[in-house]
Amino acid sequence: MKTTEYEVDIPKSAGRAGFLKAIEAILKLPRVQEIHIDAKGRVTCTQAVESTLPVDTLQIDLEILSPYNIIRNSSAVELDLPTEDSAPVMAAKMFAFASSSRLYPICFVSGVNTNLWKWYASSGLTLPPFVEEEEFMGFPLYRDKAVEDYVLFLCTGQFRGASLTENYRALKILIPEVK
Repeated sequence: MKTTEYEVDIPKSAGRAGFLKAIEAILKLPRVQEIHIDAKGRVTCTQAVESTLPVDTLQIDLEILSPYNIIRNSSAVELDLPTEDSAPVMAAKMFAFASSSRLYPICFVSGVNTNLWKWYASSGLTLPPFVEEEEFMGFPLYRDKAVEDYVLFLCTGQFRGASLTENYRALKILIPEVK
């Protein structure tokens, strides 16, 4: 018998559901010897296989857990806010709208090459050096290739501490063009 090792990287946006989906797929494989989950979001497993048999492949579709697919499968509201407002003011208005609907912010979602940071800088503010571009206004910022770079979503849930997969309603604004 020989062993085969598989590695799956779970995106942060997939959260707990991504890990469960990966583990479920691994447990469908015969003769799994070990499953290891590390803090960086990587799931590794070892499978014992007979050298004469073909090796099974691990099929995991995490695309259904992408931020865009989660938003697409929930309700979305496009907010018609004045485009001359700065990024922090628009974010505050998004938070206010969520609060008035008795919803709680989960995260922001934008395109891979989002215009958010140019827009934020145009308000005269700079990011503190300890803030990475993985957060916006204290909430995670997930980037998805299916989302346009001039779109910003605020995903909201029905309770505090919800994960992206528990998104109830996404609030959408268009990021104004910055010259």
